[in-house]
Amino acid sequence: MGRRCDEVNKGDDDGKTPLYFAVIQGSTDLIKILIEHGASVNLETKDGVTPINAACQYNQLEAVKMLNVKYKADVNKCDVYGCCPLHVVSFCNKKELAAYLCDNSDAKVNLTNKNGKTPLHFACKNCNDNIVEILLNHGANVNKCDVDGCSPLHLASYFNQKEIATLLCEKGALVNLSNKNGETPLHIACMEGFENIADILLQNGALNCFHDKNKQTPIEYACSNNHRNIAMLILKSKTLK
Repeated sequence: MGRRCDEVNKGDDDGKTPLYFAVIQGSTDLIKILIEHGASVNLETKDGVTPINAACQYNQLEAVKMLNVKYKADVNKCDVYGCCPLHVVSFCNKKELAAYLCDNSDAKVNLTNKNGKTPLHFACKNCNDNIVEILLNHGANVNKCDVDGCSPLHLASYFNQKEIATLLCEKGALVNLSNKNGETPLHIACMEGFENIADILLQNGALNCFHDKNKQTPIEYACSNNHRNIAMLILKSKTLK
């Protein structure tokens, strides 16, 4: 039996085992056979990828369900970059998998990777308002900052995501939170020329009085980048100080 377990858990040069390959193909019959013959459900590749993490990467919902329910795979085990399955589905825009993990597993929605990013950061960065909504409805921390001090709202502003920015504000995002460069989301909208984002931020209490590390305010960003309409928005909002 010991020899059989050793063989079934033997990986290739990247540490990918037979179970890994069965999982990414979504072969539930083969997954069952391998585990019954001693395959380790949480065995990692050299990059720290577990079978359930791989199933998420390859959008294999039935494999995820089997590993989670029948074999109790660790849904919070992270790879070498600190990313758990929920990070993966948020990054890859897998809405159905995100909903399943949040509704039917012990997935922790606020786990951070090595850059301090939560699944919500990834969903905002990759412009998926459906996953953002799922995460927020399951307790995602709307104001959690990464190692650069950027909140999800900073990312929504940078990637010009109007719907996501609105969702975040509705859930209590701090619109005047500064990152490590002293930039608020309004600074970013002014720099990039995203008028709709600036408007949403101003409507939700964004102020012009915050200075970045170079002592510049959002309206100075707008003017220096020739974004006249945004400068006018700030002037009309009466937040100029």
